[in-house]
Amino acid sequence: MSKNPRIQHKIKAELNDSNDQQHLSLDRLDSLVYLDCVIKEVLRYSSPASMTFRTLVVNDCLPQSGAQLFKGDQVLIPFHNLAQDNRLWSVDPNLFYPGKILK
Repeated sequence: MSKNPRIQHKIKAELNDSNDQQHLSLDRLDSLVYLDCVIKEVLRYSSPASMTFRTLVVNDCLPQSGAQLFKGDQVLIPFHNLAQDNRLWSVDPNLFYPGKILK
């Protein structure tokens, strides 16, 4: 984000757009759509965790392969791989682009 002044200006504009100059309330923070997109894009682009494990609480199966998963199985969720997979994003996932979150 520090390499893209346009993003910084858009955040500042969104913050300054408010008529009230009070401290940011939770309601006000919830209304900052672009800032929310930037935060989500930062977490996608540079995730603080590369993966996590989850334990299934019900039996299930994978939709494409039909592989059976059973209650109690541990599943690895690779955040980094999902965040960089071209098939999952309409814009090049190697680019820092908060607008992709809006799509």
